[in-house]
Amino acid sequence: SHLQFDAVYAASTTIRPEWNNNWEQSWVYTYLKLTEHTIQESVQQKFSEFVRRHVKAENASQTQLFLQPINDVHLRSQDILYDAINSNKFDGKYLPLLMAVGIFIIILAIINYININTARTLTAAREVGVRKTLGAAYREIVLRFLLETQLFTFCAFVLALLLIIGLKPVITDFLGRDFSLKTLSPGTWAVISLLTIIGTGILAGLIPAIVMARINVIAAVKGRLTASRSSSLRNVLVVVQFTIA
Repeated sequence: SHLQFDAVYAASTTIRPEWNNNWEQSWVYTYLKLTEHTIQESVQQKFSEFVRRHVKAENASQTQLFLQPINDVHLRSQDILYDAINSNKFDGKYLPLLMAVGIFIIILAIINYININTARTLTAAREVGVRKTLGAAYREIVLRFLLETQLFTFCAFVLALLLIIGLKPVITDFLGRDFSLKTLSPGTWAVISLLTIIGTGILAGLIPAIVMARINVIAAVKGRLTASRSSSLRNVLVVVQFTIA
């Protein structure tokens, strides 16, 4: 938010009265609540005449008044000068870039997990072979490895959350910005977190689970399993991983 303050007081108690009558002062914001059917452009067209009547001629060319939605003040004010009150403004065009970086990091983590688990094919082959011998179905084996991935994903999420809480004061002091997690309600955060954990777990665990479930029982029990297919898959994922990086 652009409304950052430590205390609230009446300007009339500290500001000289003549300042309130000086239309060329730009140290305060003016907020307007337009009626529902008001056309913003029609209101803004009247500002040029307003400037001509209240601002000195030598300063009028350097003064521009315009309307800006309050939701845009913090993220879309980079081209506005002399707005010291909004000192913590942020260029909103970088938000999609930061989101993309975060998504790519998650993708790289998923690829790493897939590579590690497909590399475990030979070591886990005997376990899968024994399970199939005892009557475990294809679906049961897939579910077993998916649940394992979900558990790892949940543990990683909890660790990341603890790091965020622990490092937040350090990052806030370093960047000079207060990063609040209260932008959404706790219920919304819970739903987003749950969907993230489930989605990441499925994306990371589905391919290894399918690879494990397709292991040949006889070859697995006798220790004659080869990893040609999983090796090819890992090679492709490594290429994708380096491309993203």
